[in-house]
Amino acid sequence: MFIEHPTSLPLLDELRGERVLVRPYRSADADALYAAVEESREHVGRWLAWPQSYSSVHDAHLSIARWKMRHFLREDFTCCIYALDGAEHGGQFVGSCSLRPVEWSIGYFALGYWVRASASGRGYVTEAARLLIAWAFRQYQAQRVEITCDERNLASAAVARRLGFVQEACLRNSRPTMTGQPRNTLVFSLLRDEHNLE
Repeated sequence: MFIEHPTSLPLLDELRGERVLVRPYRSADADALYAAVEESREHVGRWLAWPQSYSSVHDAHLSIARWKMRHFLREDFTCCIYALDGAEHGGQFVGSCSLRPVEWSIGYFALGYWVRASASGRGYVTEAARLLIAWAFRQYQAQRVEITCDERNLASAAVARRLGFVQEACLRNSRPTMTGQPRNTLVFSLLRDEHNLE
């Protein structure tokens, strides 16, 4: 598959599952995003550095503006996840998932995700990621979707395995931890012929 002008391809609008709504960020999501980051600095910050860059809701607005531009250019599809179920979480912003083209010419994408501390362990990320992966295989004819995570991040690795991804490698001492020490990185992938497109 060769895509000369990815900006001619359809944009992601909204994906609705049984328990989650996945859609691109809007400016109005800034307060909810910042509140989730504030709640989850330790929870998410163990594995990812970006929560440290959020010092006010203004930073959330800046992030959303960048994501909107990159979404329009088909460079990065970063979406918010809203829960649809339950009295506690129904209608609440619970996290984020993203799909990033690594190599358009061969349909190679990278998938990332995080969930706020109070909503972890409820399956929201797994369902959101499943929706985004199916969209990539259908709309963009993806051939490979990849997930990477710290070897010690058991929850993230469990999401990849629940989604049917195959662990391809453990890259030893490949990235720094939050304290600057080398850490191992797990690499998972799901190929087009391994995914149920029905």
